[in-house]
Amino acid sequence: MATNTATDVAIRDTLIRIRRSLELTQTQVGDKVGEKQQVISKFERGHRRFYASQLFDYVQKAYGMSPAQFARQLEKKLKP
Repeated sequence: MATNTATDVAIRDTLIRIRRSLELTQTQVGDKVGEKQQVISKFERGHRRFYASQLFDYVQKAYGMSPAQFARQLEKKLKP
């Protein structure tokens, strides 16, 4: 299992929140990024980690967001 730092948890929570706000299923996200639903589930549960390049590609393809837009969303989650 991947480590669960506060940043790791914040990234996963942000990805899940955005996915749900866009009313996308894990299967739909998987289709957009070329992964199976099981892989998306592993990312969201913290059983698999992203490389930075994967994360940027993921948010662009799945959510239509730039890395900067995602970073702004993540920053909100990381603020105390």
